[in-house]
Amino acid sequence: MYLLKKDQILRKKSEFDSFFKTAKPFDGQHLRLYISKQKEKTQKVAFICGKYIGNAVTRNYCKRQLREVYRKNKDLCDNNIDIAFISKKSL
Repeated sequence: MYLLKKDQILRKKSEFDSFFKTAKPFDGQHLRLYISKQKEKTQKVAFICGKYIGNAVTRNYCKRQLREVYRKNKDLCDNNIDIAFISKKSL
């Protein structure tokens, strides 16, 4: 069972700023993925859904689904990368 701990989530503005300076975007049909290599051994992740997705209930549902997909496939990722999942309107 894979749990997503609080220290594995990007939360602070300073973390996001340093992340997006070095991150490379990858576009898909429903998601935009930002990936950045870090020196730290702990992998950090962010799940972002904008207001264009819908109301708060819909956005939270979207983030829950993204977290579950990440949680089940977490072992396929390298440990020293940070990832941000940004949903598109088509999601």
